Amino acid sequence: MQHTRQNLFLFPEGTRSYSPTPALLPLKKGAFHLAVQGQFPIIPVVVSNTAEIWRTATQDKVIPGGLIRVKVLDPIPTVGLTSADVNALVARVETLMRAEVEKIGYSEVHGLDNNNKIEEHRDIDEATPLIEN
Repeated sequence: MQHTRQNLFLFPEGTRSYSPTPALLPLKKGAFHLAVQGQFPIIPVVVSNTAEIWRTATQDKVIPGGLIRVKVLDPIPTVGLTSADVNALVARVETLMRAEVEKIGYSEVHGLDNNNKIEEHRDIDEATPLIEN
């Protein structure tokens, strides 16, 4: 992977969270062992809670339009770390990601407000930032 400059995208939660609150499931350690073994940096990517979008999709049999917030956190180097450091690395990344998940909150389902009342559809136009830093 290092010689061919490949990237690897893993989901350490293991599955999608259907939590009714912005939350993060416990992270599994496999991705972290791989990063440490290859001395690859970890670039955490946090996604807003999509439970309402998937709940609506399950009920309506159609995935509704919506706004899903994605935040890319600063890279975390693993150079010099060993397998003995994995537990602390997992805890560090999990703390950073959990704080960001709580900050960015829920994804928005187009056509519904917070009280599940129909609202006017909000289009994303060219002025809407798709990626926030």
